[in-house]
Amino acid sequence: MHKVLFVEDEAVMRMAFHKMLNWDETEFILAGAVANGREALKYIAENPVDIVVTDLVMPVMDGLTLIKSLREQNFAGIILVLSNYTDFEHVRKALIGGAADYILKLEIDGAMLLKQLKSAAVMLEAGAGAWHKEATEAAAAIEHKDSFFEAEAFKDCRPDVRNALFFIHLHFSKKLTLDEIAESVNLNKSYICRLFKQEMGKPMFEYINDLRMEKAAALIAAGDTYIRGVAASVGIDDPFYFCRLFKKYYDVAPSVYAKKLAE
Repeated sequence: MHKVLFVEDEAVMRMAFHKMLNWDETEFILAGAVANGREALKYIAENPVDIVVTDLVMPVMDGLTLIKSLREQNFAGIILVLSNYTDFEHVRKALIGGAADYILKLEIDGAMLLKQLKSAAVMLEAGAGAWHKEATEAAAAIEHKDSFFEAEAFKDCRPDVRNALFFIHLHFSKKLTLDEIAESVNLNKSYICRLFKQEMGKPMFEYINDLRMEKAAALIAAGDTYIRGVAASVGIDDPFYFCRLFKKYYDVAPSVYAKKLAE
């Protein structure tokens, strides 16, 4: 049985979390629900906890500070964060800091919560320490480029498409598959592709390539001219393919683009 601690400043959300699952019928124990990061640290110091589900924006001690404190204390468990679309930068920093995944508050229900907890349990059983090292290394690339998600720009999109966009903007720096994107929004692959094209006016992976090339150009403009590294930072592991794609977008190879900027 894995013990779960819920950290949320809104009392109504803490009550909802208690009722969201029939905890006795799961492999999880709801160990407690506290109002902020300081209370969470105190609780964890006195009680064993395997999974922490925390809000990011809270008084007294916010979620980012809680995550930083837990990692400094070598917390061996898994951290999941709750967020809204407007919390994109907080989520990005939380993932870089050591959170395993995020849950959108507007979408959370019992089924989604249980799915996330089961994924966290798999990570625990695989060895949270090893997982965290790999995840942190993968997320570190995000820190070195502008990955800002402008929630306001997508406010008129359908929630399913907005969820997919949120996922894409957080994870474009690694190799993305349609299976992963579809799973992130709990929809059939064909259906989410159709919705995405209707809402965004272009196929999903054309949008992803546009985003990657925009970020790659920004990296080069910032002085990063190691092409293999730039390619890897935007989720492309083949530098030759990256150069072909970059030239398609900007009419020049990345090295020429860098030289022109330096002139």
